[in-house]
Amino acid sequence: MRRRDGIFAYQLAAAVDEHQQNITEVLRGTDLLSSTPRQIFLQQKLNFPTPTYGHVPILVDKYGIKLSKQTGAKPVSIKNASAILSDILTLLKHPPPKEMSGAPPDELLSWGSANWKLSNLIKIESISTME
Repeated sequence: MRRRDGIFAYQLAAAVDEHQQNITEVLRGTDLLSSTPRQIFLQQKLNFPTPTYGHVPILVDKYGIKLSKQTGAKPVSIKNASAILSDILTLLKHPPPKEMSGAPPDELLSWGSANWKLSNLIKIESISTME
């Protein structure tokens, strides 16, 4: 399962990589939703266990362009990690409680993990940052 240029197909590489790392849960952007059934098909053919998959909205700029390295998005600064993490949780429909304002990043991540509900994101394909 190689592409014409000799590189292994992404779907096969992802399926094998997840198996080798004993991945049980995969959370990725909605832009990769169409890849998931192909990977599950390959996992079944290879007798690999199938992880649980979830897809979250992608962040886009005011023009609807995905924010990523490939599109030239600026890297996230860690200078204001707590504020940025709080903003991201809010964009992902999981706003931290007001009493967590200014909490250290590890506390915000713990709160986010404990309170995460994928159902908050159902039918949302992208979220605009309006920047």
